[in-house]
Amino acid sequence: MAKKLTKTGKLIVCYPVLQGNGSKYTATNLAHEIKMHDKELDVALVDLDFKVPYLAGYLSGHDTVHTIDNLIEKIDGGFLSEEDIRDNMVKLKDGVELLKGTKLTNTHYFIKQQHIRQILVLLKRMYDVVVVAVSHGNDSLSATVSMLSADHILMIARNDFSNYQVLESQIRFLQNYAVNEDKIKLIFNMYDPSSNLDFQPILQKTGVPLVAWVPFNPDTANNKHIESGGIGGRLFRRREQTPYDELIALLLDEEAAAQK
Repeated sequence: MAKKLTKTGKLIVCYPVLQGNGSKYTATNLAHEIKMHDKELDVALVDLDFKVPYLAGYLSGHDTVHTIDNLIEKIDGGFLSEEDIRDNMVKLKDGVELLKGTKLTNTHYFIKQQHIRQILVLLKRMYDVVVVAVSHGNDSLSATVSMLSADHILMIARNDFSNYQVLESQIRFLQNYAVNEDKIKLIFNMYDPSSNLDFQPILQKTGVPLVAWVPFNPDTANNKHIESGGIGGRLFRRREQTPYDELIALLLDEEAAAQK
């Protein structure tokens, strides 16, 4: 029997400050670590990057049938149900459920604002946590629509000069769409400890906090550690610390929940 639409899931949007910063890698790892943190949570991972739609591709390459395109057809037909979405999700080895990206070209002809909004509304009612990867840029329909209903917007950056140059303008762009500017947070991916660039003046000026920095780890390239069945090896031992632990507690409001 299908689950009832009773959840009020958190929507976490991963936005790349520059294309190539690893926002899909971050979104996949974040969804994975949230699931490992609490295996009772229903976690969805969603590919809304219409420019480069390959989220968790290594983990889901075996399934070429189930994509977001199937849901677009349902919406255009005037009906989209929870069951339609659930039947179209690809379950990964760690228990996260993936909505794969489009196979269409020229998506602006086919995927509209109302499509994205309707899918996100249903996903938030079906899952405890929905982690979404979106495209970069002010021409990204997926980014602007997702941010309007996001609980958290994670800017994925690298602490290099290219990101340093555009960070403030990208923050201002996101602040135009976030319902609450406090929702915007910064993550450094592939963090370079030898960098001498000081990002703090930009962050203080714009009011955006740096909430995590994830070092480069070749063992997690293409998220192969998830494909190897990481969940099975960790079921019966204490969960190891990861760079995402404090971030997860912040995103899930665990401190606030513990004080109630």
